[in-house]
Amino acid sequence: STRTSGETRRDDINAGLFLQETIGLHDKLFLTAGLRVDGNSPFGNEFSSENYPKGSIAYNISQEGFWPQDLIPTMKLRLAYGESGTAPTQFAADRTYTPISAQDGQPAVTPGNLGNPKLGPEKSQEFEAGFDAGLLQDRIGMEVTAYFERTKGALLSVPYASSLGFLSSQLTNIGEVENRGLEISLNALLVQRPDLEFSANTQFTTTHNEVTDLGGLLPFNVTGGRVIKGYPITGQWGYTVKSWDARTRQHVRSDTMDYFGQADPKWFGSISSNLRFHRFRLTGLLEVTGG
Repeated sequence: STRTSGETRRDDINAGLFLQETIGLHDKLFLTAGLRVDGNSPFGNEFSSENYPKGSIAYNISQEGFWPQDLIPTMKLRLAYGESGTAPTQFAADRTYTPISAQDGQPAVTPGNLGNPKLGPEKSQEFEAGFDAGLLQDRIGMEVTAYFERTKGALLSVPYASSLGFLSSQLTNIGEVENRGLEISLNALLVQRPDLEFSANTQFTTTHNEVTDLGGLLPFNVTGGRVIKGYPITGQWGYTVKSWDARTRQHVRSDTMDYFGQADPKWFGSISSNLRFHRFRLTGLLEVTGG
């Protein structure tokens, strides 16, 4: 009889150091600086650790004497910069072989993962600027944030030449991706009485994604889309019907693939409300996405 057995042992190791300091000046100006150092076992042997600095400044300008508090009681300005990273999957940096049963049941191996000793995290740098405002005696709160993010060394499953002996795609740090958008939130306390309270919240967000560099690679397919410079990373591509051939009774498709759009929405928003009457509470939520 044929006997098979298997055993799996997996160790994931994450280690890091985080340091942050916040300084407040006269309860008006707040400065924050921080640093995080991460190491991860999925990194390649030629990659050690990664540093992620951060910094932010917040200014309660409404506490200054010149500010028109009768019109806008509260106003805080914000500016921030930070870096973050996404670690690759475990064993993605290792060259692996899969055991198989060859001719006459002899044990053998077949190529599995190509491996990448230089594999590291996907690193993102983000700038944010915005403000928090209170209107109508702070019964209405508004938050507005604009952000710009650039991801370097994006983790993409890149196909390599089959002549290398490995047929599977290899996770690789390559290229750059940009994200930018606007986030708006509006909170309103419309009614506030001992036995009746009604509040509402509205949020709206836009997002734009674009591949800005492929590191010299030709366009390739990934799960959920096709990666092409100048288009979203979740871009949908396909052939279109050009004409109908009456002789062969078949459609004639385009010679090249056309861009149909992106899989992720370009904007999304929500409206929620909260009604309390005595000891009863009723909440509702509506979410909308588009693009």
